[in-house]
Amino acid sequence: MRIHVAEVSKERGQYQVLVEERYNSSLLSYFYAKRCEKYFEQYWVDLVKIHLASTTNKLQGETNIKKLLPEEGKSDALFSYAYKEHEPMWRDSWNMNIHLAGHTATPEIPSQVLSEHKSHLTTYADQGEIRNKLPSFKDLRPRVIIDSGAFTSFTCGKVINPRDYAAWALEFEQRWRDKMQFLRFMNLDVIGDQEGSWKNQAILEALGMKPIPIVTYGAQKEHLIRAIENYDYIALGGLVPHVAHRERLKKWLDFCFGIITPYFKKTSVMPKVHLLGITSEWTLQRYPCYSSDSSSWVQCLRFGGGKSAGLDKIPRYKESNAAMSATLHVLRAEIQKYKKMEENTTKLWAKRGVVWDE
Repeated sequence: MRIHVAEVSKERGQYQVLVEERYNSSLLSYFYAKRCEKYFEQYWVDLVKIHLASTTNKLQGETNIKKLLPEEGKSDALFSYAYKEHEPMWRDSWNMNIHLAGHTATPEIPSQVLSEHKSHLTTYADQGEIRNKLPSFKDLRPRVIIDSGAFTSFTCGKVINPRDYAAWALEFEQRWRDKMQFLRFMNLDVIGDQEGSWKNQAILEALGMKPIPIVTYGAQKEHLIRAIENYDYIALGGLVPHVAHRERLKKWLDFCFGIITPYFKKTSVMPKVHLLGITSEWTLQRYPCYSSDSSSWVQCLRFGGGKSAGLDKIPRYKESNAAMSATLHVLRAEIQKYKKMEENTTKLWAKRGVVWDE
């Protein structure tokens, strides 16, 4: 189970925390494509710099690797079509592949260094270690879902042309598919109009895209059946306005998974379901969703709270260096909380017999 963070910004420290924590799962929006792509480019430049420094110091005998890179690792993201101009630095960071050699010299290096670097040079003499350790190497390439930005454009009174979205998405995919661990695009849904959403799905598919279909809150049963019978990955949308009404949201999700679960029992295939805008623990524990996204990790920037970090209130971030440090502390705690939620939820559903092939 993966949680994709939304509302990524460099302005108030969110970007810094994600780099430090190596959190590479995000939900971004086509509506802000220019801004978001810049974030990813800079993220990977900084990540490569941190890893190279970490690797070099470790191989030279530096023992306190934590000074250079926090131990937590995370790399999933939700991205949007609107952030499409963040590419030059990102591209440069992928043009050079650095292969590590000599990583079996000491027993602690594989666990502390090797798992943080994608390319390796090894030898036939180490074939046993190759078989045993390669499957466990952590892949730090981005995991990106790109949302159409339909909800944002709807609230702003703007219209996104599906052909413009498809042209950008196909060009973006051609450039970045091989450099990413995971890349998927959401359909351009029509708020309050499931038939209109299917029409856009057909347009995007005819243009060469393979978007994730979105079944919005209140849609009829046949729309959900159509989605799970024809697609391996679907999204349930229109949920955020109902978050404050738990019973209402629960009723709708019970309805949806009351269709999805029997399908799983019948076919032994659990559809991958993304909950748009939902990461509350009760939903993740009640419903076997493959992924979700949330912007709640940045609530401390809006309201000044910091409960996840044990703080009742944090000062306004511009008032002092101490206030900025407190803000970063809270953001870091939020990311660590998400990682723990991912781990616990994945284990919970595995015990219940639901496992997704990665």
